[in-house]
Amino acid sequence: MPDIAPFSYLIDLLATIGPSELTWQEISSWCGLTGITLSVWESNTIKRLSAIYTSCANKYHDSTAVSPYKSVEAPKVKDDDIQSALRAGNFKD
Repeated sequence: MPDIAPFSYLIDLLATIGPSELTWQEISSWCGLTGITLSVWESNTIKRLSAIYTSCANKYHDSTAVSPYKSVEAPKVKDDDIQSALRAGNFKD
């Protein structure tokens, strides 16, 4: 996975502007109000991130859909099963 740390400020800017799908006018107005000048690629990236965020928020809004960030729970193992495996030397590689 590529290192996104140098560009994480774009996510912070998106959160500041608002994560809903942004229009060019909204980005331009925000820049004018804050005095922050964005490069073309920064503006494009924020616009794309806002569209992706909105799309995913709509897709995963339904509670029956599995969230892409939701961790999968490990299967429950009884303490007795662990002790038995350790005593028997049944180790999996």
